[in-house]
Amino acid sequence: MRALLIGFLLLLLLIPGAQAVELKSYKIVAEIQGDIVREELFITLQGDASPDLRQGFLSLPPEAEVLGVRDTYGPLPYQVARDAYQRLSFNFSTPLRPGGERLVMIDLRAAGQIKEKEGYREYLLVFTPRQDIPEFEHLLKLPKGAELHAPQGFQASIPVANITVQEGVPILSWRQTLVANRPEVFLVRYRGEESMG
Repeated sequence: MRALLIGFLLLLLLIPGAQAVELKSYKIVAEIQGDIVREELFITLQGDASPDLRQGFLSLPPEAEVLGVRDTYGPLPYQVARDAYQRLSFNFSTPLRPGGERLVMIDLRAAGQIKEKEGYREYLLVFTPRQDIPEFEHLLKLPKGAELHAPQGFQASIPVANITVQEGVPILSWRQTLVANRPEVFLVRYRGEESMG
């Protein structure tokens, strides 16, 4: 199913043999640039068990390109293994100690999340976390001058988003708690000069 192959899937941050981290918050800031989506992930981790956390992993869809990984101490070395999905692994220059918190930032560029429909475009993200995420936020910046579009009575945004406009750029925002292993769908239909023909 196409929806299950798009988006950031299967968040998994582990060390060998032990679950040593808790997700405190996860924020996605996405900006649509034509057919490409630029995304920044902001993940707040808390070490909750010994030993120190020295490495993290994140599964990504095959069409995502990793542009950089950093934490509060600076850039982090990372590797990407490609399969049906991509597995991003990164090493902490300063280990995350039990009880400590760390903000990890990942810059991505993805194709395949924007689909051209008849007279409009559609953004789709399916996100399936491996752990509960008590504070999840997704911000989506549409192209400048874009307008939400509800074709034939369908919703323009699923789920319904809070919408603001800054300098002609519509920004959709979702905030919620996510439950482990339950897919969450974020879909936006919009029109702009490039989708109106």
